[in-house]
Amino acid sequence: MGDPERLSADTLYDLLSHHRRRTILELLLTHERKLTLSDLTNEIAVREYDDEITEIPGDKIVDIHISLYHVHIPKLAETKIIEYDQSRGVIGPTEDLQKLESQLPPQLLNGIPLRNNRQIIQGTHCGDDSTFASLPIRDQ
Repeated sequence: MGDPERLSADTLYDLLSHHRRRTILELLLTHERKLTLSDLTNEIAVREYDDEITEIPGDKIVDIHISLYHVHIPKLAETKIIEYDQSRGVIGPTEDLQKLESQLPPQLLNGIPLRNNRQIIQGTHCGDDSTFASLPIRDQ
């Protein structure tokens, strides 16, 4: 199911039907690099609870992590629009995701214009030739 142009409308709508999957895609497209599962979990928690990560109950963060790990990331990886290294907990955008982005109205992914909403992030080495970002906790 790799080519985004071959994703059926039903598959695409299903992928975008949950706000957490839309947020994952938006974060990967915004940062254009690999992110850790922990980074994605924390960023989604901050957005969902509209609070600093240190103020969000640990059990709520664990619930988000579990849903990403068991449901949302595997579902996105199955279509090949993201790559997922489960052993390292690293998720990255694929070329297919870049192609898919050009076919979507920007407001579809959480209503945020993707390319105009970049945050400055610091890259961290993964141990091979790839890098991933460590997302800052946003002050709101």
